[in-house]
Amino acid sequence: MSDAEPLPTEQHRWLGLDELEPAVLHRRRERVYLVMCGLFLGTLTMLNIIGVTRIVDLSFRMPLVGWHVPMQVAVGVLPYPMTFLCTDFISELYGQARANWLVFVGLLLNVWVIAVLWLGGALPGFETAHGVFSGVRTATFGAVTA
Repeated sequence: MSDAEPLPTEQHRWLGLDELEPAVLHRRRERVYLVMCGLFLGTLTMLNIIGVTRIVDLSFRMPLVGWHVPMQVAVGVLPYPMTFLCTDFISELYGQARANWLVFVGLLLNVWVIAVLWLGGALPGFETAHGVFSGVRTATFGAVTA
């Protein structure tokens, strides 16, 4: 299926289940698309804001041999694979053009986050007790730039 073609109207046939109307099928597919887009954009934004603010220790001992495997990672690493799954599924199910558009919207969203954080730091205000906003702002600038 090329990106210029509309979504297919054929569906798998299962014994005992009626075929869906094209409008119902389209509505269900669009809902799945919106859920995957929301998951991608929400995860991407969350990662770039809080993903580098905390390091978690996932160290463990290997069974049987007892070797200690150190594994300290930024908390943002944990949900990051979800962004790849979403774009892969969207590309496969809805076409590369829609997946590319979603990634572009994600880039614009990151620019928006940076703009809001920059503005929040530029405006006069009161800093919290430990300078949390400054730390998150600095970490987010680095994460989005990377």
